[in-house]
Amino acid sequence: MRMLLKLAWRNVWRNRLRSVIIAAAVAIGLWAALFLMAFYYGMIAQRVETVIQEESSHLQLHAPGFLADLEPRLHLHDADEVAATIRQRPAVRQVAPRVIVQGMLMSAAGSAGVRCSGVEPAAEDSTTHLSGKLVEGSYFDPAKKNGILISMQQAKKLKLKLRSKVVLMAQDTTGEITSGAFRVQGIYRTINTPYDEMNVFITRSAAAELLGVPGACHELAVVLRANDAIATEKASLQQRFPAIEVKDWMETNPEAELMVTSFDSMMLVFTLIIFLGLAFGLLNTMLMAVLERTREIGMLVSIGMGRVRLFVMILLETLMVSLVGCPVGLGLALLTIGYAQRHGIDLRAFAEMGSSFGFDLVVHPAITARHVWNILVLVFSTALLSAAYPAAKALTIKAAEAIRK
Repeated sequence: MRMLLKLAWRNVWRNRLRSVIIAAAVAIGLWAALFLMAFYYGMIAQRVETVIQEESSHLQLHAPGFLADLEPRLHLHDADEVAATIRQRPAVRQVAPRVIVQGMLMSAAGSAGVRCSGVEPAAEDSTTHLSGKLVEGSYFDPAKKNGILISMQQAKKLKLKLRSKVVLMAQDTTGEITSGAFRVQGIYRTINTPYDEMNVFITRSAAAELLGVPGACHELAVVLRANDAIATEKASLQQRFPAIEVKDWMETNPEAELMVTSFDSMMLVFTLIIFLGLAFGLLNTMLMAVLERTREIGMLVSIGMGRVRLFVMILLETLMVSLVGCPVGLGLALLTIGYAQRHGIDLRAFAEMGSSFGFDLVVHPAITARHVWNILVLVFSTALLSAAYPAAKALTIKAAEAIRK
């Protein structure tokens, strides 16, 4: 085996330019795959963090069947006592009670279907940082009972501004149509356009009064201190409150769940495209190297080199070239990913497209050891598969004919 390694290493550098080109191709392929994976992983990780911290929270508690139809009558009983109990848990950072109302927001210029959340201002702000999203106006003022927060998208559509009067029409718990008048107290904007188009906020007391049920609560949004406690806390809360549905952020946000679950499949497609190009380059180069050395290979066979050892020698040559390119590609990838992670990749030129899906406009790539390992395995698998055909071609060379050439 030592002789094969020495012979393969010498063969690699007999044509330095060709070997350097192959090593460079491996390095560029590895860098491209790792950087692309880090970019998409970072983008999705940021989106997930936004969903958890600013939209859905880690866990949500509802009355059974509420999420299916958002029926106003399906509110939580003893919601304040349940919220107080959950707040005492060490893993819980905050609990925000909400009244959820599906209705119609109307102004003199038109109307729009909305999801209205009746919130407790302090608890909601510490859960979703709602006050930090305001671009005009102010957060809820306890002295102003009928204030409403709308999005910039809704303000443009309904031609609203601060202190404009709007009417919110919805069904109460008995199925009757009810309505309430509100004044625009603040206008907010997030990075998620579909979210902005649908959501408005009023106080919990105003929403409960609109439904005719004082103290009503449809949803308890639970924010945990760490993401890795989601499964444990979900199971524990479900056991503690068996009459209440406990769902995590993926169950309450199917779009985000689909994005996360499809990440590995999507990245597999992209990396396979990159390495398919690399495979053709390696195969073509190694096949040319074998055909150029037909006489030499015939000599090796004639002096007793077995077919298995000849096959292994060709594979070793390809692996050695890959081993030269991998450290360069890996180092380049880690440097560029580290730089982009610190400074971010500005995508504000694609702001409209990004906001349609709720993605941050400055992406900070991120990568894990598992991703690096998977790509390295794919690199060496590509190298071996690419060398298989040239090595098999070398086995078809007949020693007597090759020597006479």
